Amino acid sequence: MNVLIVEDDELMADLLKTVVSGLHPTLRVALASTVQEAKALWHAKVPGLLVVDWSLPDGSRLNLIRDIRLTDKHLPIVMITGRADRDSILKAAHYGIRGYISKPFSVEQLHSRLFSILESLLPDGTNPETLAGRLATS
Repeated sequence: MNVLIVEDDELMADLLKTVVSGLHPTLRVALASTVQEAKALWHAKVPGLLVVDWSLPDGSRLNLIRDIRLTDKHLPIVMITGRADRDSILKAAHYGIRGYISKPFSVEQLHSRLFSILESLLPDGTNPETLAGRLATS
C-alpha cells in the first residue's frame, strides 16, 4: 500500500517516514513538502493513507484535503499539528479526518494511532506488526 506523508519540516518528515515504514514491510512511503507536490503524488501514487501536517508553506492543508475528498471520500487521513484547540479539531473533523495527532507527540503514540488505522486497511490476514513481532521473538 502507498502512504503519502505531507510535511514541510524535513526532520519531522523523516521521523514520520521511519515510523510508517516500520509498521509493515509492504508499505511504500512517499514524501511531499508542499500542497502542489502532494497533489501530484496523490494522483501518481494513489495512496491508501494520507498523513498531513496542518501548516504547509504554499497553501492550506484543508484545501488539499477538500480537493481529495471531492474524488475520494474514504481515504483515511491523519492530521498532525501543533494545534489542539477545539475549533481546529472541528474544522479537521468536517473533512472526515480519521486521526488527529497534536505535536509534540511521542513515537509510541504515533505508532499506536497509525497501527490501529492500518490494521483495518491491510488485506485480510495481514497483521501490520508481523515482521516486528517475528524480529522481537527471534
